[in-house]
Amino acid sequence: MCAANGATGSRTEARLVAAGHRVRAASRRATRLPGAEAVRFDSDDTAAHAAAAHVYPVPPVGDPDPAAVTLPYLQRARLRRTAQLDLAAVAVRALTDDRAPHTDPVPTGPKTLGHDHVAALVTEATGRPVAHRQLTYEQLRDRLAARLPPEFAALPARMDRAIAQGAEDRTTDTVHRLTSRPPHSLRAVAEQELKHR
Repeated sequence: MCAANGATGSRTEARLVAAGHRVRAASRRATRLPGAEAVRFDSDDTAAHAAAAHVYPVPPVGDPDPAAVTLPYLQRARLRRTAQLDLAAVAVRALTDDRAPHTDPVPTGPKTLGHDHVAALVTEATGRPVAHRQLTYEQLRDRLAARLPPEFAALPARMDRAIAQGAEDRTTDTVHRLTSRPPHSLRAVAEQELKHR
């Protein structure tokens, strides 16, 4: 079962269907997708998913404790600046291999990138100027709290602060090890996805 409407979930679902696997595509509205069985999904009802052999969940947006929803039926995955098609490829392997990885796969891109570098690559790919403006933890939290529940707004602000302090400054061999190909660079993804926007 995979979350069918998101950027990574939809790519995972398409790859699973293309490979001939039976797919139960879960979404809040049980949206029909070609080649997959549409299933209504309530992220708060983990008992409903006990029958699923493999699950690729995406935590609900705005939940200040996403692990409480996802951990009962999946080990927690940490995601870095990784191309969604690489995340989907890793998810397909994790869902379809005869043996579960029994580890915390950490897919990453081929190199770590700072926000300024990402802004420069997006500028180059789109031809439109993009700049990164550094905010303090409090500025980011307050800005997010204008649109999100306050308890959730603090979560990405804390994550951003930790990343700025080097918490995610690493790469792994997960994409290459699980897919037998190197991960896509942000430059390649930006050129492919953003060139004509």
